[in-house]
Amino acid sequence: MKRLFWLALGAAGAAVALHQLRRAAETNPAARMAQKAVDAGVARASETASAAARKASAALSGVLDDYRAASAERAQELRDALLAETQGTEEDLRARREAARGRQTPPARPAPGVDDEDLDDDFGYEL
Repeated sequence: MKRLFWLALGAAGAAVALHQLRRAAETNPAARMAQKAVDAGVARASETASAAARKASAALSGVLDDYRAASAERAQELRDALLAETQGTEEDLRARREAARGRQTPPARPAPGVDDEDLDDDFGYEL
């Protein structure tokens, strides 16, 4: 907050100084020359600030693009590492989640390599 205060105070002071210089330039030829020099300096400073802002924007854009790519890559690594083979693919999980939201129960399917007919005999009842 202190820095913002001093920045605002400096900007206000610069605006007041420019206003007084312009008023003095209207009445004094020497001041007119000083005003032209100040205006030229302000124009150069403005151009420099604009160029710096463009460079910073380009650099920040590049950093954000790198971050997004790395984040997406890491998310995919985590998905691959955390999904068990019996859970199926990510699309299967999404379909089951949508079915649960609609209060529908997805059809049961046996684990890979398990015959559900054998389960009926083992437990003594039918599913």
